Amino acid sequence: MKNRRGFTLVEMIFVIVVLCLVATASVSIFINIRKSILEKEYNNVVSYLETKAIEYANKTNITTINVEDLINQGLVKPDNQTDILNPITKESLNCNIIRSSFDGSEFKAVLGEKLVDENNSCKKPDKTSIFEICRVENGKCLSIDSYEWFNHDLVLGIKYSNDKENKLLSDENIKIHWVSTNGFASDEKTIETSTSSVSQNTYRVEVDLNDIVGETSKKVNIDKQQPNVYDILYDHNWSASKSISLKASDMSGSGIDGYSLVSEKEECSSFSKSNTFNITVNGSYKYCVKDKAGNITSDMVVIDKIDGVIPDKPNIVSDDKIESDKWHINDFILTFESKKENNTSKIEYFYGWDKDNLIFLGDSININSDYSRKTLYVKACNEANLCSDINNYIVKIDNIAPIYEMGGYLGAGNISTPTYKDNEGGSGSVKVYTCVSSSTNINSLGDCFSNSTNYNYSCGVTYRLYSYAVDAVGNKSEIHDHTLQNNVSYYKRCSSGGSYTPPTPDPEPEKPTTPTKPTKPTKPTTPTKPTKPTKPTTPTKPQKPDSSKKGNNTKPNNGSKNNKKDNSKKGSNVLDIHCGGTFCGNFSYNPDNKKNDSKKQNTNSGSGKSTSGKTNNNSKSKSENKSSNKNNKNNNSSSKNNKNNSSKNNKNNNSKNNKNNKNSGNKSGSSQTNRRGHR
Repeated sequence: MKNRRGFTLVEMIFVIVVLCLVATASVSIFINIRKSILEKEYNNVVSYLETKAIEYANKTNITTINVEDLINQGLVKPDNQTDILNPITKESLNCNIIRSSFDGSEFKAVLGEKLVDENNSCKKPDKTSIFEICRVENGKCLSIDSYEWFNHDLVLGIKYSNDKENKLLSDENIKIHWVSTNGFASDEKTIETSTSSVSQNTYRVEVDLNDIVGETSKKVNIDKQQPNVYDILYDHNWSASKSISLKASDMSGSGIDGYSLVSEKEECSSFSKSNTFNITVNGSYKYCVKDKAGNITSDMVVIDKIDGVIPDKPNIVSDDKIESDKWHINDFILTFESKKENNTSKIEYFYGWDKDNLIFLGDSININSDYSRKTLYVKACNEANLCSDINNYIVKIDNIAPIYEMGGYLGAGNISTPTYKDNEGGSGSVKVYTCVSSSTNINSLGDCFSNSTNYNYSCGVTYRLYSYAVDAVGNKSEIHDHTLQNNVSYYKRCSSGGSYTPPTPDPEPEKPTTPTKPTKPTKPTTPTKPTKPTKPTTPTKPQKPDSSKKGNNTKPNNGSKNNKKDNSKKGSNVLDIHCGGTFCGNFSYNPDNKKNDSKKQNTNSGSGKSTSGKTNNNSKSKSENKSSNKNNKNNNSSSKNNKNNSSKNNKNNNSKNNKNNKNSGNKSGSSQTNRRGHR
């Protein structure tokens, strides 16, 4: 038995491909054949319809008709009882128009476009023939469009449809018969329509001219009725412009064709399809509404409350005439002003302290110190809600005077200026003025005050310090009496031979301090070799000690007397210092012996201390006292021990009961006794 092989995979695929190619070719051939058949069938339908239209034109001389009229006339049999269908698209051909034309020997017809109305129904075309109904004007017979409207009656006549010269047919042999849809009939060559308001009559005429019979019809539209404007809409409030809307109707007439809005003295020459107009200026306006027949309705309307001008930026004026960002010393009023001549509406002002939230309304505001360092924002708006740019005013008020803080002292001809502080957030730049006077009457100072740091003074007079301060805006503090309130004054004691005027007021003496416990005496130093005594001079009369001075309850020692005596002889200056109105001591300045001043001549009567030179010379003779300065120079090596001894000797002299220093006390006493006896 022989083996039989089947198809391989490649062979199967090849067979399938071949079959697909054959099927594709077959489908393409089928489609092309079918398309060709349908096109031939469509052409047959078109040819059939055009032939029927030619037959109708030969019978009636009507050259324009649609397929539906041919069906209604029984000339064409429909495919599905009502319609003739397009074999390709299966759409109805009933609304397509067929136009016939006569070339001199026969009619030729052409299937044209589809003509439908807004309801998608077939629109009846004007049935035309070689004759045409026309309107007679000035010896011409003009064509009438089926969509054209007239606002007057017409005279109708007949002309050849292809006559470009518009000649009226008026041959004697012509026979014409008119009928219309309103029941009118006539055999006249021309007729005149008669319409009271609105008419849309169709006129049909039969013409017989030299055995040429024709029929034609025409719809004539006449509208003698004017449109009705029943409303004018616009905003009656203030606004930058007005949108005017004209509401009108033509009722059963031709319909609204256009609108116009012009100024009161203009004519409505152009019309717009839109019934809305934008007005930016107040005034009287004429509006016009026209229908399709040319009828025009017009009237006047007054438009007001329009303000399209943006207000000027407001001026912000203070009643004290001080500009923004400048200091005021008192409360004031800010007033807002803006030019109003360009605006027809009222100007209002909105203000506030927040630039983005101006919620207050008014033309002024009272300003007090609560608003200091704040910025006021203002804008002007008209009643049409058009607003200006925002203006601002920076408020600065300082009605608080500077306050005394500290300082203020008097020296020898110079003034330590006191410190005043301005209130927080104030105008600053505080200027201090001082006055140095011996007067205690604060109201009698007059023009004494200045910003000088120096003053002239005389000895024997107590000077008082007064001051006040003024800030940058002019707030002036009260006069500060530094003597009364801070116990500050200055007094210079006159030198020997001059008169002495005690300070005012003369303070009460302070109680003496309790003496301190004496320390153990140190060993006396080896005395230096005394210098040769000089000839004694006649002593001056000592001044009476001031019992009011601090620490002078006891008698002054001889060293202090000798020191004053020497200073007066050499012409040194003696300066008395007052501490808070109380005499504290004096300061002697010897220009001839500057080195010894720091060691010998500083005396503090409150503590009872004296220099070493003065103490050591108390036990010596008058001749030794005269040359004490020279001895001090020689005793510089032992000055430290001498100071200690002098300090102890002074304490012993003040207490008069120190047993450990009897010899020194006896010497001092004998020295004083000898001086008194000498005097």
